[in-house]
Amino acid sequence: MTRFRYYFSDAAAKYAPGKVTVSFVADRWGDVNGNLGLAGTRTFNVNGPTGDLSNPQGAGSIDINTLNGRNWIDVTFPSGPAGYTLDEDSLLDLASEFTLGGPGLGTVAIDSSQAPVILSRGANPVVRYWVKGVFASGDVSLTFLTGTWSYKSNASASIPDLILLVEDPQFLDITFPGAPAGFAIDPGSITDLAAEFTLTFVRRIQVSSTTSQMPVDSRSRAACSAVRHRR
Repeated sequence: MTRFRYYFSDAAAKYAPGKVTVSFVADRWGDVNGNLGLAGTRTFNVNGPTGDLSNPQGAGSIDINTLNGRNWIDVTFPSGPAGYTLDEDSLLDLASEFTLGGPGLGTVAIDSSQAPVILSRGANPVVRYWVKGVFASGDVSLTFLTGTWSYKSNASASIPDLILLVEDPQFLDITFPGAPAGFAIDPGSITDLAAEFTLTFVRRIQVSSTTSQMPVDSRSRAACSAVRHRR
């Protein structure tokens, strides 16, 4: 065994980029035969964060005008309704949330090959979008596209239980609560395979003033995905 791991006394200690020298102290270690170690030094380099080229890849090439045309814009999104925050997954795709226009646009277009990056979160999140091309002289307009991003509730909504009379065992028709004013329910959040509710089966028993006893059937609650189509 020739390799050992040593831990810093300060768990928060970190290396800085540069050369590190390890100095061995004479006669402070030895082998199984009793031979003591000699004084000496070893060095290694701490490079810090590194990266690999992806476009173009290493040893690849790219047109200088394409490289110089790469840029970005930082977009501040409007705040959601009270109790809601921006759904980041609805932004981090490659679909556009807005269009650009105006006399200053020049040849600039949104780079749909790169996903945007969220720079800050909060009431008005800031998102960086990658663009390519060259701006011209003049103003540039940004127009948000309706229904291209969404908000989600900060806490689980408290919705009263519903009692349904099952007339056809092949399907259930469920009415969901409406979205806040000015917003609409995202159909994709319902038409997935995740459960939106649970079912508890209830048996109704007719009782009267002369009823002295009744059967009790305890059943467990079962998760169920929303059923929207007849089988």
